[in-house]
Amino acid sequence: MKLGILGLGNHVTKNTLNSLLISKYVKVTCFYVRNIIKGHSIADKYNLRFVKNISQFFNENLDIIYIACPPDSHFKYIKAS
Repeated sequence: MKLGILGLGNHVTKNTLNSLLISKYVKVTCFYVRNIIKGHSIADKYNLRFVKNISQFFNENLDIIYIACPPDSHFKYIKAS
């Protein structure tokens, strides 16, 4: 299953991302963060594709979207997807 990650805070990078990257059930295909510098840094470190535009992220033909941003923004992103 193709998975995209929306937001990559400390919890995800420290606790979740490595497990997702080695999973035989999902493939992390892309991620989106608002901070372009952080996005490029994470893309280089984990060899992931950084999507710089939220609209493009939602058009990625993903099976799963992992919303990893503050809870108060979850509804907005669910509605946009």
